[in-house]
Amino acid sequence: MEQITNLKRRQTTQRVDILSAQIADASNESVIIYDADKRIVHWNHASQRLYGRPITEVVGKRSQEVFGTLAVGPDWNELQAGGSWQGLAQRTWSDNTPILADVRLRALRDERGLITHFIEHGAAADARIVEGHAPTAYKDWIAVWSIDTTGAAALLEQIEQIRDHSLTAVDPSLIAEHLRISDMNVAASKLFAGGTSPSAMIGRSAYRYWPQKHRDKLLELSIEVLSAPQSEKPFMTVEAGTDILSVWRGTSDHPNLISSSVTGSWSDPETYWDLAASEQRYRNLINNVPLPVWQVDARIMSDVIHRLMSNGVLDIDVHLKEQPDLVRFASEAVVVTEVNDSAMRLFKGSSREDFLQSVTYLYSATPEAAVRVVKAHFNGSRNYSEEMKIRTFDGELREVLFYVTFPQIPEKLDKTLIMMIDVTEQRRIEQQLRKIESEFAHAARVSALGELVTSIAHEVRQPLSVIVTDADTGLRWLDRDEPNVPKVKAIISRIMENAHRANEVIRRIKDMAVKTDPVRTAVDVNDIIREAVLLVRSESQAHHISVTTQLAGGLPQIMGDRVQLQQVVVNLLINSIQAIAVSQRASRSISVETTLGSDKELTIAVRDTGGGIPGNDMERIFDGFFSSKADGMGMGLAICRSIITDHGGYITARNDGALGAIFVVTLPLPPEIQNDPEPLDPYRKQPDNKR
Repeated sequence: MEQITNLKRRQTTQRVDILSAQIADASNESVIIYDADKRIVHWNHASQRLYGRPITEVVGKRSQEVFGTLAVGPDWNELQAGGSWQGLAQRTWSDNTPILADVRLRALRDERGLITHFIEHGAAADARIVEGHAPTAYKDWIAVWSIDTTGAAALLEQIEQIRDHSLTAVDPSLIAEHLRISDMNVAASKLFAGGTSPSAMIGRSAYRYWPQKHRDKLLELSIEVLSAPQSEKPFMTVEAGTDILSVWRGTSDHPNLISSSVTGSWSDPETYWDLAASEQRYRNLINNVPLPVWQVDARIMSDVIHRLMSNGVLDIDVHLKEQPDLVRFASEAVVVTEVNDSAMRLFKGSSREDFLQSVTYLYSATPEAAVRVVKAHFNGSRNYSEEMKIRTFDGELREVLFYVTFPQIPEKLDKTLIMMIDVTEQRRIEQQLRKIESEFAHAARVSALGELVTSIAHEVRQPLSVIVTDADTGLRWLDRDEPNVPKVKAIISRIMENAHRANEVIRRIKDMAVKTDPVRTAVDVNDIIREAVLLVRSESQAHHISVTTQLAGGLPQIMGDRVQLQQVVVNLLINSIQAIAVSQRASRSISVETTLGSDKELTIAVRDTGGGIPGNDMERIFDGFFSSKADGMGMGLAICRSIITDHGGYITARNDGALGAIFVVTLPLPPEIQNDPEPLDPYRKQPDNKR
């Protein structure tokens, strides 16, 4: 078996020409040559010294087989795509002692462009050299971040401007999310960013990708460096346990750039990997939520709110009127720290970095929503939601359900979550449905008028007949030798009265027949009932049915569509008239009542003596296309329920023993009436009115 293995290794070694091997062996650097399958085909003498392993032990193996699966670097995917890779790689000595190597890899290709070999040059990394600065002790690895502080500097300036109004001191954590990564080395990426490519980390919060246990200290050092004059090049470094933390200003050409580093040993690297893995799992969880999700750091507003309360501010509405810039400050200071793919699709963004900014863009189409969120946060709400409009990055307006969850102590205050549900298509369908319902309601009104055509003709013919008769009489009085002027005046007055009466009948018919979009206004329910009773008066008289009203006095107006509500009452009256006409009962009466319920609700009750609703029909009478009449369409009561539901109320039906049926419509009062501590008197009735 050993002979077969040695044969395979010799065959693999033969893939590297002798000249290349001699050149590699003459180098003082470690030179490792891999074949296209990433297997080691040559390992020079410097590699043996650096890693303590002879060539016979490693040839034919892959890098992970030699150095272990936990080794950091190189990024083979980046190497194959770009042709080269350079960075720090964590390796091990033959006895598994950790070694940090500074390596460079290059891919070699044949004339067809296919990779034939990989060549690696490496040397022991000197962690003491970081842009010319030397930490106090040698460590095995170093993670370095280059940080853009432009946003942090602008925020500090804003805080200075409003400090007299809201803040008494500056909390360093307020600018944490405004320190943005402009670059980072591979060790920082592998250890603290879950292996994400450094180029993909540009624009993200450096604070979130610092080691968790060192974040606050690194933030303090960053504040110190930022506070120093730009003419200086301060270098801050401290020992934190077994690690060394350093922060320094960049070159004078880039005054808004600072650098930070963490150096440490590999004695317990699993701790960092576990933390990085935990953060990555959280980010994966957010990204896999099927709804658009934003993670937001709102600590700056939590601090502002705390200080406002400490300064005696109790009414946030009054304070916002006095300090209107506070909401703008909140929108600009609160920043997005994470966003999932669903959110990117909703806003039609192409780059994640476009989203990692202040939350201003979330409120661009509904600025007043930001005010309501600030109020909810101040009032200690756990959650807040509303329906609002957003503007996507390409300018499209969409309607969404907006949800925000505010964290509370002892939770992580830097993790405020915002979620949205796109309801644009749903609202469009609802609008179409309302249009269809409106057309059905119009058709039902015309149908109801068709059923009343005889009564309507009588209602119009009667005043017209009186007008004709009075006109003839008036002419005769005028034809006399001595015209009776007082009589003529009385006749003319009666003509005018009947003309107005006919005109009112035509107006009521027109209101019911004309197709118009629903309009919500303040309406008097009692007036609506009086007009409905007039519309069916002739029909009820033709069937010898008495219609009475008992209308509560002093009822508040409600918000509703006058024509639609009148249609409901007319439909209920027609149903009652038809039920009584069919039943041939001796008692022939209909009563319409209005009352004010105990829950500040207004009710309309229509009672009849038509014998009631059959038990089998009770559960179905409000269903569409159900009718107990042979020629009925079955849409009247269904439309009534739809109209009342759209007005925020409900309609019910029951039998009054064996006497007849009772339909009860319940409508909500306006919110300002519901909140009125002065109760209305539901027992004050207007006199009965027989029609």
